[in-house]
Amino acid sequence: MNKQDLKRKELLIDVLSVQTTSGNEFDMITYINKFCRENVPSAEIIIKDNNIYITKGDAGAYPCIVAHTDTVHDIHKHYKVFDDDNCLFAFNSESGRQVGVGGDDKVGIWLALEMLMSQEIIKCAFFHSEEIGCIGSSQAEMVWFKDVGYCLQGDRRGNTDFVNNISGKLFSK
Repeated sequence: MNKQDLKRKELLIDVLSVQTTSGNEFDMITYINKFCRENVPSAEIIIKDNNIYITKGDAGAYPCIVAHTDTVHDIHKHYKVFDDDNCLFAFNSESGRQVGVGGDDKVGIWLALEMLMSQEIIKCAFFHSEEIGCIGSSQAEMVWFKDVGYCLQGDRRGNTDFVNNISGKLFSK
């Protein structure tokens, strides 16, 4: 594994290590804010109603990556993410049981952070409490999206396709 891939994997493990559940997302909001201030200092960060809006660069039209900060998993006091030959999983050391890593949607958060670091022009939006009824996105600051050309979201059930229809066709094959 090359140095860049190792850094990406370390970031993914770091993001997966921040436990959240719907309504208890403060640690992830804090993590994203701190991460961006340290690693993407030129980005403008707005936190409003527990949603995070980040703009990097100056453009007439931006690509936008969207993710959500909650997961469906319980928070465990004795939680640790492990890497077994590129298979990431978590254990609760107190109970000795495997627990969820919150891949939905921490992988989306990781994707957005990677894009923030690698792209000169980009916007990212992180919505809270999506797993319990799209709370954050229903409260989105729509004016912030006025100069967004398209949005991509890494949140997905399964891994065999790319969503192109949500209450109507989003794009062609």
